[in-house]
Amino acid sequence: MSVDSICVGDILKAEFTEEDGLHLKDGATSRTKYFVVAGIDEEYIECVDVLINSQINEMKFWKIGPYQHLITSEDYSFLHHDSYIDGYRPLIMSVEDIKNRSEICGHLKDNDLTEVLQHLSDSPVIPNYIKIKFKLKSS
Repeated sequence: MSVDSICVGDILKAEFTEEDGLHLKDGATSRTKYFVVAGIDEEYIECVDVLINSQINEMKFWKIGPYQHLITSEDYSFLHHDSYIDGYRPLIMSVEDIKNRSEICGHLKDNDLTEVLQHLSDSPVIPNYIKIKFKLKSS
């Protein structure tokens, strides 16, 4: 089922490739991932998305660990196990692309969304113009 409209906090599922900025393993050409819409520009053309991962990369934990937010399968029934929302390095995608190839699975609880947005605001790798464009800067 494709998505008619999206809003900040929506949790979606889609097939991702390396062209989307996903690092694939073991010769895979794509991978189904859950992600959260974390910001949408004013023209409703692009949005910033954060991936939901079942594990944090142990080799990079020292750098990315503080920007990961744990969500539980108890709170989000579509998850098979507790997972982490990556607030360190988001993806930027077109709204149309998301609408055309994603399935909506749920919406983040307010406290989880607040934490994710704070991690994005604090992330040292996201340029300020991106934080401003998608209203990720904390006040």
